[in-house]
Amino acid sequence: MVFYAAVSLISASTLLFEVALVRTFSIVLWHHFAFMIVTMALLGYGASGSLLMVFGRLRDERMLALFPLLFAAAAPLCYFTASRIPFEPHALAWDPAQLARLALYYLVLSLPFVFSGGAVALAFTLRGREAGRIYGADMAGAATGPLAAVAAFRLFDCGGVVLAASTGGLLSSLLMSLALAAPRRRTAAAAALAAAAAAAVLALRPSVLDPPLSPYKALSTALSFEGSEHLLRRWNAFSRVDLVKSPAVRYAPGLSLRYLGPLPDQLGITVDGDDMTAVTSLADPKRLAFFDYLPSALPYRLAALDGPLETKKVFLMDTGGGFAVAEALHHGVREIYGAETNGLVIEAADAAFGERIYDRARVSTGQARSVLKATARDYDIIAAGPGSVAPAAAALAALTEDYRFTVEALREYYGKLRAGGLLSITLYMLPPPRAEARLLNTVIEAAGDGETPIEERLMVFRTIETLTVVVKKGRFDERETAALRSFLDEMRYDAVHYPGMDPGEANRYNRFPAPLYRDLAASLLDDGRRAEFTERYLFDISPATDERPFFGHFFRLSRLGEVVRSVGGRWQILLEGGYLVPVVFVQAAALSLALVAAPRLLAATARVEAALASLPAALAYFFLIGTAYMFVEIWLIKKLILFLVHPEYAFSVVVSALLAGSGAGSLLSQRIGLAAGAGRAAAVVAAVAVAVSAAALGLPPLLDALLGLPLAARVMAAALVIAPPGVLMGMALPLGMRLLARGAEGLIPWAWAANAAASVMAGPAAVMAARAAGFTAAALAAALMYLAAAAIMGRRGAFGKERETDAP
Repeated sequence: MVFYAAVSLISASTLLFEVALVRTFSIVLWHHFAFMIVTMALLGYGASGSLLMVFGRLRDERMLALFPLLFAAAAPLCYFTASRIPFEPHALAWDPAQLARLALYYLVLSLPFVFSGGAVALAFTLRGREAGRIYGADMAGAATGPLAAVAAFRLFDCGGVVLAASTGGLLSSLLMSLALAAPRRRTAAAAALAAAAAAAVLALRPSVLDPPLSPYKALSTALSFEGSEHLLRRWNAFSRVDLVKSPAVRYAPGLSLRYLGPLPDQLGITVDGDDMTAVTSLADPKRLAFFDYLPSALPYRLAALDGPLETKKVFLMDTGGGFAVAEALHHGVREIYGAETNGLVIEAADAAFGERIYDRARVSTGQARSVLKATARDYDIIAAGPGSVAPAAAALAALTEDYRFTVEALREYYGKLRAGGLLSITLYMLPPPRAEARLLNTVIEAAGDGETPIEERLMVFRTIETLTVVVKKGRFDERETAALRSFLDEMRYDAVHYPGMDPGEANRYNRFPAPLYRDLAASLLDDGRRAEFTERYLFDISPATDERPFFGHFFRLSRLGEVVRSVGGRWQILLEGGYLVPVVFVQAAALSLALVAAPRLLAATARVEAALASLPAALAYFFLIGTAYMFVEIWLIKKLILFLVHPEYAFSVVVSALLAGSGAGSLLSQRIGLAAGAGRAAAVVAAVAVAVSAAALGLPPLLDALLGLPLAARVMAAALVIAPPGVLMGMALPLGMRLLARGAEGLIPWAWAANAAASVMAGPAAVMAARAAGFTAAALAAALMYLAAAAIMGRRGAFGKERETDAP
């Protein structure tokens, strides 16, 4: 049992370290680079199998205790080294050396995973007939890693969590030393002493491990101003929230140039050093007049035509630093509801000026969709400001799933309006229009099937930097259109569309060479032209859906040349389009194939030559199940982001539930007898395909039905749904390992390398597949891979010539 506990502990420490790296990348760079951490981890795991295959001397029992010790030493050292590599994505435009620095990231951060992967791969190699128990311990430990991270980030920052992972590696080494037939006293003593030292260092939380922030992030910019002051920092499992005082904090999106007065005192709030919003002091009511000069003031003006705003109910999406709450209070609204996904932001906003602005509203923590679904209340205004919608050029926004502004989401918002209620969305513009065009297209698709034509329920206008869309549950009347015209003239804003608008009213104040936004809206509102216009548009502006919720993905592969030419030949726009993913996929594919080929190229030994007899089919099997497993995992994570509020929560719940289920399945697989051949094992793998297909088709409606439950209940429901397929998926690898142990034992490290290499490639491949064809298609592709693997397993002799029977 001590042996399996040591395996479990090194796996838990590895996942804890991986989560710490994901959080670090989100802070040092941006969230969208964090996906590369998974690639780095799996690359290290694959390399460990190839090393064991090439260097036979590493296949020694003593290395079982030494590998975790090396992981414990490498984790903080490589973390510190990588966080100091001066890689800046923005500098790729003029500094080719950045590509070398990105490669250095891969090399440095993969090293700890080589050691932890080596520990598990060596356990399989030396005890292959116990593969079910070993894989069960591996999966059980890995399942606890993300959950441990949630707890650890309540106590430590990123550096502290890395030290906690290192300590776990040391304890694993100690346990393994005690578990070996001849205990390794020196290794055990070294591990025990190092673990005590690591615990002491962890208690001190040294600042040397604090990750340096990118100078291009909003927090770095704000703190660079004279007189700036850092006021507060808080951590949780998915974010770092900072509160800052700086002359750079001037937050008034779309403020009319007609406003000449001062802004009130404001403090900036950033999440992971970016996405700055502001806490606005209410101490001086005279300075709050600027709220009347914002584009978001229009819904309040229109609602006031139908009665006092004191009687209205308003729902605010993603309230950030409470800016939207302050605005609603300024306009006289008393019943203010809302949703904010990050509780730390609420805490920071309430602490900013001591005014506790959130005490004046009923704002729930969570996604707006789930909060709205949990209540039967109808609203007069549902509003989303610029902080809710990522700008078109946000760093790699194309990689981010955004379920807030899909067709299904907008229909839910629209359904929560009372008769005559208003849905208002404001976002930042960035010509040539793409986010603005997609928002309009999605709104028209979502609200365009009512009895009243959508063009009579829609108002669109723009400022010098923002575009606002207002949809009414009912027809806009003459009073409201007159109020809009008066508002636009007073503020010097430009009309894009409203009922009865004269085309000559467009493009009057903030002028373009042509009224492109007016023309864009007219094309999309024309039922006969909309589909053709959408298809022929330079960018992909098709409506976002829950099946493909990539609101920021605007690029068509067939028209990349036109896109680059449209911005003066600047290819950096492709980074915005998520085209770092194909680059990473190509790199991953090359490295993966190199890992699989390395034993054949570098070690022409009798062991390798003997293994080649069963190489093609067996390696194909492990390659297929590795790819399929990763496809399913990524599909579940991305599909559950809406259901579980945050990507980090989705990652933790999916990985933990899936790996826990796989661990249980692995243990059960040890009871499946292989004496009569691989027929029963092949049937199990085929059953995995059936289970994955059923989940792909049945999960979306189930999640939608349960979306209104409290978060704790949703976490439990997600775990219960994920675990059963995970049980079957967890049987595939140990069954294959046991077959190899009977017929081609020397191939086990190679099979481990092939499985990990497949997972390296599958990460970016799954993202591309989901973006191109949708989540369901990606899951069904995984089911087909499991069917192909079952067919390989059923072939006689695919895993080598059987030498003896294998009882359950």
